[in-house]
Amino acid sequence: MFKLFAIVFLALITYCYSQYTSSGQCEDRTQLKAVDNFDVERYGESGRKWYTVFTYNTPADCQFVNFTITSNVSMDFYWVRKNLTSGTWGGRSDGVVWWTPDNGTRNAIISLVYPNVADPLVYPIVGIDYDGYSLEYRCINLNSTSRMERSASIFREASISDVEFEATPIDDDL
Repeated sequence: MFKLFAIVFLALITYCYSQYTSSGQCEDRTQLKAVDNFDVERYGESGRKWYTVFTYNTPADCQFVNFTITSNVSMDFYWVRKNLTSGTWGGRSDGVVWWTPDNGTRNAIISLVYPNVADPLVYPIVGIDYDGYSLEYRCINLNSTSRMERSASIFREASISDVEFEATPIDDDL
């Protein structure tokens, strides 16, 4: 029951895209673990969109991401969003998602690689229902006392009210 509460709580908090700076280091987040037994084929199933609604420095809304599986560990992605200031839609297909689990595991760690960015953007997936939602988390140590955290919820449906949450374990220690 606690795990279900944790998933719903994380989903509601991250219903909108969020990114903030806080004190501490990423290593302090010991309770946030990537999902075990990740199924990259179901996550990146070609032709099935993932939607998110977010607020960010750029006034945009209605983003969706569509993947195309290219191997058992990689997929191309295409995303679209609407600029709320201009009302125009825009999309890009310039990145690759790599499944990069810890050595010897099948945990849900993905890396977004862009051609013009030096380092990949690494995201542990901390909760998932392949037909409903995915909860993603990213943390970067800014210096010895501060970190920048980002969390996002993406859904198979365009509205959170269309998503049914089921008890999906995030981690036994959570």
